[in-house]
Amino acid sequence: MGKKGSTGIIVMVSNSSWSLFNFRSGLIRKFLSHGLSVWVLAPRDHCTPALQDMGVSFGQLDVLPHGRHPLQELRLCWQLLRWYRLLRPNLILHYTIKPNIYGSVAAYGCGIPSIACVTGLGWLAKRGHRLRRGLAVLYALGLTYSREVWFLNPADKALFVSRGMVAAEKSVVFPGEGIDTGYFSPQGDGVPVGRQPVLIFAGRMLREKGLVELALAVRRLRADLPGLRVFLLGAIQPDHPGGLSIRQIRHWEAEGIFVFLGETDDVRPYLARADGLVFPSYREGLARIVMEASSMALPVVVADSVGCAELVVEGVTGFLCRAGDVDSIEGAIRRLLALSVEERRAMGAAGRRHMQTFFGAEQVEEGYFNRIWRYFPALRSPQAISCS
Repeated sequence: MGKKGSTGIIVMVSNSSWSLFNFRSGLIRKFLSHGLSVWVLAPRDHCTPALQDMGVSFGQLDVLPHGRHPLQELRLCWQLLRWYRLLRPNLILHYTIKPNIYGSVAAYGCGIPSIACVTGLGWLAKRGHRLRRGLAVLYALGLTYSREVWFLNPADKALFVSRGMVAAEKSVVFPGEGIDTGYFSPQGDGVPVGRQPVLIFAGRMLREKGLVELALAVRRLRADLPGLRVFLLGAIQPDHPGGLSIRQIRHWEAEGIFVFLGETDDVRPYLARADGLVFPSYREGLARIVMEASSMALPVVVADSVGCAELVVEGVTGFLCRAGDVDSIEGAIRRLLALSVEERRAMGAAGRRHMQTFFGAEQVEEGYFNRIWRYFPALRSPQAISCS
């Protein structure tokens, strides 16, 4: 099923087309530029046509990220087996929990090497939840059959290894998929001097993103900073166990705490109009939005949690706050707003340099290729996949 003249087939499997397009387009383009046929297996959504326009072949999967009905899970396993037998790719990259578990087993059963990419902990991060133990057992089973397991931060790798869910020798840490600092670059002349402060949160409307604590902190801040505006940008997910309802969001709006903007496929115009990003999430794989904001020279207020703190140089590129702590979130925002416009611009510029130095897409993608070239006979020499 590879295209004529291709050097091999790589399949990327996820629970949404949106995530692959928004977070891994650069990697996909790199695969295509080296002659690989790229297949995406995922549910169809509004980003599927954009993937196909890039030259990607698409296969439909019925993945319900939060579904637990046995028949639905069996249907997904059967779909994975059917696609893998049909395509016979050189390598499969699995993203998100269900593809990592079911896909790894299916690929092994078909004799196809696969890599599991752990982009976050999901239910494993929820202490005391009844699904946590069962998920850990399933993850340990699934990852047994993957050739490698890639993590986005050292803490997640350490947790999986310490619990015996994966062998240390096949675990690798990458700093996300990297950030395209050319695409995410400063826009315009910056924030006008003398304007009332504007902050933005961008992400899914979930409790674990720290939005309840952020609302309490902003309520306090507005008592003596009535001109402060805080925008919420992102999708409402009522079917998610931690999802906030539109009713709650509208209640905060009516109180003057937030302005809800909905979701978008391009965060850049919104980030460009803000004085800073605030993202007090409890835990991430690696917080993509923090990378995007920093790359656009926006100072940030970020929780000191796993997957977030690694992206910030305290007091240089932004300020850290304690996750789940209203007082700490309020204090960090006050520190940011106390800076002059020139100081905020200097902080944002430092953040951009930090992204360019340590998280640039070229460096990260080169690391990916150094891991996968062995699976493609036509790319047996590292020179053949030079990222220059």
